[in-house]
Amino acid sequence: MFTQKLLLIFLVVWAEPTFGQEREPSKQLVAKTTVNILSKHHLEKPNVDSELCEKWLTVYLNTLDPGKRYFLAGDIVEFRKYLKQLPTFAQTGNLKLCTLVTERYQIRAGSALKSAIKRLDGDFDFSIEEELPLSYHKWPSDEVERNERWRLHLKYNLLVERSRPESEGHVGFLKSRYESILSQSKTKSEDTALGLYLDSFCRAVDPHSGYVTPDEFKQFLGGMLKTYSIGLTIANRDGRSMIDGVAPEFSDQPFASQLIGCELLALRSNDGVVHNFREIHPQVSRSLIRTGLKNDSSVTLELFDEVRCRRFSIKWSRAVD
Repeated sequence: MFTQKLLLIFLVVWAEPTFGQEREPSKQLVAKTTVNILSKHHLEKPNVDSELCEKWLTVYLNTLDPGKRYFLAGDIVEFRKYLKQLPTFAQTGNLKLCTLVTERYQIRAGSALKSAIKRLDGDFDFSIEEELPLSYHKWPSDEVERNERWRLHLKYNLLVERSRPESEGHVGFLKSRYESILSQSKTKSEDTALGLYLDSFCRAVDPHSGYVTPDEFKQFLGGMLKTYSIGLTIANRDGRSMIDGVAPEFSDQPFASQLIGCELLALRSNDGVVHNFREIHPQVSRSLIRTGLKNDSSVTLELFDEVRCRRFSIKWSRAVD
């Protein structure tokens, strides 16, 4: 029943505007309809009030910047000024806040990532003891504080990469990671931005609900949407993707018994594309594990065993759900 209820929501969102017209619904209409239908048909019957909108904005910002290394505290203050208007925005489909946050994210992420890539060519002092917090409760007050967070973050990641058996090329690997993320931040489409905004609303209502993008919905209607699982249970611990378990049907794979407790750093598809887990929200990573790697029958897992201080890679088979 719960699945049917969610399916009804997405069917109405995309089917309603097609009666008597042959055009794609506007983004404002999609946003308005998504909020209204979820409010009416979700089992919780949520009231789109200031409390829910506070949670919505929190989920949204943490989705875009889970490590709190892009936005500045002043940005958050500016975004929160719209909290009183957000219930009205939700009911009318006004995307002013979504546009503001998206544009600011692209500016901040671009600046931070370019600086990080350049800094990787510099020297890091590994002779002194320093601590990297597992998580930050507040966004950095200014660029000086943000740069210091990045310095510690890069130093830690260099240490992780240096623990690989093949010690050469760790700077190049990290550069490719941040260049990939930089490219993604620049090319974030309007549909992607809207999807993150509305998915955050759905998860604020219920962590098990989500938003289906137009492309995913069209694939669903055409019977083309296949999901491939890697058979791993991933838990978010202080922004890190830790492997909690291996499905029974995957347990006979090489190294399966050694994966539990390791951190999943990245997935590498057969065409060489790297999907990094260090910089993306767990909700996004769960979707990626299932649908974001095309139809590859196997992937490469990039892993870190903190207990043994060992960074390693393995080939891992996938299966169609």
